[in-house]
Parts: sequence; structure tokens; C-alpha cells
Amino acid sequence: MNQFLIELQKNMEVSMHVISTESEHDLELANRSKDCLNKTMELLNDFVRQYEFRTTEDEIRFFKEQRPSFYAEFIFWNEVLFLESNLPVGTKWQIDFLKKAIQRINDYFERYKELYKYYKQQLTLHDQQLFVRYPEEKLINIEENPELDSRISTAYSSLFGKFMAFDRLAGKIQNTIANLKSPKYKSNPEHSERLKWTGSKAQLIELIYALASSGVINNGKPNVKQLFLIISEFFHIEITHYYPYFQRMRIKKKDRAQFMTYLTDCLIKRMDESDEFPRFS
Repeated sequence: MNQFLIELQKNMEVSMHVISTESEHDLELANRSKDCLNKTMELLNDFVRQYEFRTTEDEIRFFKEQRPSFYAEFIFWNEVLFLESNLPVGTKWQIDFLKKAIQRINDYFERYKELYKYYKQQLTLHDQQLFVRYPEEKLINIEENPELDSRISTAYSSLFGKFMAFDRLAGKIQNTIANLKSPKYKSNPEHSERLKWTGSKAQLIELIYALASSGVINNGKPNVKQLFLIISEFFHIEITHYYPYFQRMRIKKKDRAQFMTYLTDCLIKRMDESDEFPRFS
């Protein structure tokens, strides 16, 4: 199971990176990303239909953490596609439209507020009732989706995926609204051409975690999620599933921070070259 999920996530991230570099505008990016994530979910669902979990703990982990992370990506890009496809013309109308989208997200959280609190507080008390496919009882009543295949998900697992997606979507919308309200930023020639990250997403994830861990931002108390959101917007790149990647870094036996080593080597090399050729530093 774990090896399959690692490969599936890796292939998804590679495909999404290609899409992000090839897409000429946000609507194309959203449309192609949605198609990519649809295929990813099909592969995941086909695998789970045939898979037998070895333990209840494995089943809970999958439906509480692993499947929702993929489903969140799928929901997020479907929502982005909807917003991009329906965004009106004119700054005022765009802001009004996006504010309504934020309200829709807040209404959704309010509708499932008990389960949302369970998600936000990372509680575990009722996991066996929420994230096992055939529980003896359901603790939180929600509207059942008659099309939901109980072999591949639980209703609560799908809700967790939507919570993840809507949290991320709300941040993206708020940033868009802020940019729309700041015409000076858009008209400034210094900002007319955005910087673009051309390294791998894995390298950027490592860099952001290093910054968050260094204590040089917000007096050593940065919000990691906010940091990822701001830097991804700055470099015009979507960063997803950064926490699982950090966990894979953490459990490595050696070379756990390869990109940091690479950056150090590059800096030392530049210094050495500057010593030899001062004019070209």
C-alpha cells in the first residue's frame, strides 16, 4: 500500500509540475490539473477496491490521512476550474464574486462544524467509527451520497478531503482578492514579470522547511502553512503534499537535506570564484 501511494503521489506531482510549466493561463492550468487529478483518483480507487487492509489502524490511516490528501487535490482543482470559468469581468465584480465563494466555504464549514472541529483539532477518539468502512455505528449524522462506493471511501473521509481542499482554496481566494485590491502592485513595472521557481518542488519544500526551522521569520514562530502559501504565490507554483515529503526526508538515514548541501556548495563555489576573479562576482 505505502509503496503504491508513494509512486502515485510522485507521478502526480511530476505531471502537475509539467502542467504548471506548460500552461499559458490560469484557466488552462485548472482544466489540465483537474483532468490529471481525475486520472489519479481513478487509479487510487481501482487499487483500493482490490486491497485488503492488514489492520484497523492501517485502514484508519488511509481513510483519515492518505486518501483525503489525494481527494483534496482533486476537489481543489475542480473548485479552481469553477471559479476561473465563471469569474466575471471587472475588478469590482470579481471581488464580489470571490467574496461569495469565501462565504460558500464558510457555510460549508458551519454545516459540518462538529466534524470540522474534529479535523482541525486533530482528534482521534472516534476514528474507528469515522474512518472504518463498515463501522458498527455512526457518531455524526451527515447527508449520505448515494453514489459513494463504500469499498473506496467513507463519507467522513470524503469530508476530510473537502476540508483540506476548502482550507487551501480559501487562502488562494483571499490572496487573489488582496491582489485585486492593490492595483499599485500590478501597475508597478518592477512586478510586471513574476519570478518563477525552476527547481523541483522537492527542493522548494526543503528550502521552506529550512526557513521555518531557522527562527529567522516572525521571531521563530512562523505558520508553516502560511509560509508555503506565500512563497508558492510569489514563485507562481502550486505546492501540495509538503508534509508527507517532509516525513520522507526525516526518516532518511543519510543526506536528509540534500538541497541545503547543494546550496552551500554553490555559495562556496561562488566565493571561491570571486576570490580568483573579483570582477565577475
